[in-house]
Amino acid sequence: MPAEMDVFGVFGYRGSFTGFYNHFTASGNFNSQAGNLQMRDLSMDYSRGMDSATYSGFLAAEQFEAGKVLGLTPTLGKVTFNSDLKGRGLSTDAFNLDVTADFPYAELNGRVLTNLGFQGRATPAGFIGDASVDDPLLSFSATGEVNTAGREPVYRFTELELRHADLGGLGFDTIGSRISFEGSTDFAYGSGDDITGRISLRNIQWQRLGVRHQIQYLVFDAGKSAELRNWTLRSNMADAGITGHFRLATLASGIQGLLHDILPNWFDSVAVTDTSVRYSFDLNIRQPALLIGMLQPGAAAGATHVRGSYDGRGNAFRLESINPTWYTTGEVELRNIALKLHRKPDDSLLIEAEAGSWRMGGKTLFRNLDIDAALLGSVSDLRLQLTDSSGANSIRLNSVIGLTDD
Repeated sequence: MPAEMDVFGVFGYRGSFTGFYNHFTASGNFNSQAGNLQMRDLSMDYSRGMDSATYSGFLAAEQFEAGKVLGLTPTLGKVTFNSDLKGRGLSTDAFNLDVTADFPYAELNGRVLTNLGFQGRATPAGFIGDASVDDPLLSFSATGEVNTAGREPVYRFTELELRHADLGGLGFDTIGSRISFEGSTDFAYGSGDDITGRISLRNIQWQRLGVRHQIQYLVFDAGKSAELRNWTLRSNMADAGITGHFRLATLASGIQGLLHDILPNWFDSVAVTDTSVRYSFDLNIRQPALLIGMLQPGAAAGATHVRGSYDGRGNAFRLESINPTWYTTGEVELRNIALKLHRKPDDSLLIEAEAGSWRMGGKTLFRNLDIDAALLGSVSDLRLQLTDSSGANSIRLNSVIGLTDD
């Protein structure tokens, strides 16, 4: 027997069999330690090796250890399936299979999914055809292809409908969010550093912490030229763009470091490990109530425009402007806000802030709030001007504050 049969362990067969062990036609049951296979009018010829094997017919199994047989553990575990197939090649790096199959049961990445279906062609480079899942954790249908032949896999789906996905149950978050959408994709993404192409989604429903949010449409475009990346995001809620030298794998830590510098009590610090990261960004939030409501329930804001830049070579950032027309958390309300922040490579932090009014508990406390501050090490230069609600009185403060460890 060929060495490839060792993965089945002890095995036996009951049914009709015509031919040789490596070139035959059979209808019956193949019983093995890896599970049992039922076959009908199955023709197989691997007399010239597994790479050149040809096969066709009906094949079914229940609780079959497909991952072990195909060498795909732990990604793939046991499966139950029914299939009509025709193909060439039986090794993981040489197969071309036309198949119509349904999988009532499949173990994928340690989780059980039910009612999977596939019709199309599978090769080592990926698959093209129709795929579907109808499970309590995940329900979707897709028409398109996944091509892994290039340096980065390409995901091209002309029709994509995600009816529901339980992100908590699938292991993507810890709070049980659910999401659904329709759309199409044509993008390449592989190593974690690069993504190019387009993702276009519509009718996005996101449920988080018992609150349902809706985004009418979202279009993400990613391009790259000579390591200069350009990402744009358009939706009914906001438009955003980021351009510069950055890697997807380090962008999140760079943004967190920027946020820590602005709000150190809210965001943890991160070590700067990639000094080549530098980018500029532009964010225009047309419906900030939707975005802020997702992130901070009870808070809201008016239309907001944010521009800025970050340079990892000096761990320097600049927020050129943050201009929400108003912002409220319920008790506190600020209107006509303008904010600028600039952290220089010497770790000095310059702050300029203006607000047309400051209300608390439904009452206007101040109008024309101006703050200018320069923070460097243990010394802070603070200039503060507040004008009260009547406009008749004002408070002005100019000081240099020495800060010590005491």
